[in-house]
Amino acid sequence: ILYNVPSRTGVKLHPEIPARLSEKFTHVVGVKEASGSVEEFKEFRKQSPELDFYSGDDVLTEAFVKEGGVGLISVASNVWPAQTRKMVDLMLSENFDELFEDWEESANALFSASNPVPTKVLLQHKGWITHTNVRLPLSLKDLTHEGEEALLEADRKINNWYRKK
Repeated sequence: ILYNVPSRTGVKLHPEIPARLSEKFTHVVGVKEASGSVEEFKEFRKQSPELDFYSGDDVLTEAFVKEGGVGLISVASNVWPAQTRKMVDLMLSENFDELFEDWEESANALFSASNPVPTKVLLQHKGWITHTNVRLPLSLKDLTHEGEEALLEADRKINNWYRKK
C-alpha cells in the first residue's frame, strides 16, 4: 500500500504514480490517501480505479467512503480500536444515520498537538502504556492543558456512543 501523507513527507504523491507503479509491480494493491483533500482523493481514484483506496485521515473517512474508499488507516484506531472499527463498518454499510455525531471533533482532538503526542497522552490516561516518551523535536509540552481536556472529553463521548451500540 502506497502512502500519500504530504504533511509527514513534505512531498505529494502525484495521482498518476499509483497506476504506473501497480502496472509494473503487482504487489502494489492500494493507497493510503492522507492529503486532506476529497478532491485529490477523487483524482487518485479516477487515475487508478483498479486499486483499493483507504482514508488516511480519520475526519475525512466518511467523505472518502462515499467516493469509493474501502477503509481507513487510522490514528484514532490506536486509542479507540473497537469504536473506530464500528464507525468504519457503519460507513461501509452506508448506515450514516448511526454514526457517532461527534466523530470529527473527537478525531480532531487527536491532532491538538503533533501526532503522536496526544495519542500517547490518551493511551497513558487509559492505562494502556506507562511512558509517553516522544522523539525530538516533539515534546509533551506541545499539548496544552486545553488540548488534553479535549482529548479526555472526546474519549468519554466516543465511549458513551459505543456502549449504546
